[in-house]
Amino acid sequence: AELPFTVSVGASLMLLVDAPRLIQLGPVTLSGAITLLVAALTICLLPSYFVSGLGGARPLTAFQSPSRSLPWSLWAFLLLLSGSLAMTLLSSGISSETIQNACAYLTFVGAIAFAAAATPPVAIRGWELMQAISTWFAYIALAITVVEQIVAPGTVDNTRFVFTPRSMAMVGVIALAIVIPGTPRNHWQRFAPFALIIAMALSLSRTCTIVGLAMMVFFVLRANRTKSRKTGGRLFRSFFVAAVITGCAYLLVTYYTPFRNRFLVGDNAWDVGDVAISSQGRAKLWQLLLSNS
Repeated sequence: AELPFTVSVGASLMLLVDAPRLIQLGPVTLSGAITLLVAALTICLLPSYFVSGLGGARPLTAFQSPSRSLPWSLWAFLLLLSGSLAMTLLSSGISSETIQNACAYLTFVGAIAFAAAATPPVAIRGWELMQAISTWFAYIALAITVVEQIVAPGTVDNTRFVFTPRSMAMVGVIALAIVIPGTPRNHWQRFAPFALIIAMALSLSRTCTIVGLAMMVFFVLRANRTKSRKTGGRLFRSFFVAAVITGCAYLLVTYYTPFRNRFLVGDNAWDVGDVAISSQGRAKLWQLLLSNS
């Protein structure tokens, strides 16, 4: 009950991924309605947070500032956001997309504010909650992507199940950043990063898979230091893990046909050495955007 509401909402949406986007509620989707609700709560609570921050607060650790008020740059961002929203509405009229985007930016600031105001016990409970949710998400995502690839091999936009594979991969990068740090409390948390990596590869998301593999280099930092361990041991293990990850990426692209086709089948707009890589139309879109900016 003491956790900031943004933590509870974030934990819930992590499991749902983009499923709320598929449910329409009048002019907005369920995802849009949740964004509007969180933004409204943020607007109601930010003034009280600002007042309490004026008096200062106890530091969370010896290395942190005793003040918990938002930095001036974030207040300036809120002012810029309000001005931009007002100008857009005056020039283009009211649209749900414009308001929803502004609300999303607002909730980012609110999440930072409420997290900074949390006491150490609350922050620890919030972190443990997100670790548990991310662990559940890892195995749920793995199970769903395995079933989807069995039913429709090589499909990247399948929506017959709970969420789309590539949306899962994007959330998986966040979950991976949560389950990698710290010492796992059980085997489920220990192997959750590997479940996420496999799910990302099966989702056929190129960027998320490569980023996820790169993040696994930091997996060696989970090990506890011991006096018997030689200096530089972690650095050596990091290089070893990096070599293993590079080999896995090479094998994935070389021998997993659906994933290889994601790179080599398409517009082939990017040349990397002697290999033409597909940009899936992104190169043309960027060229069009930059030429009209």
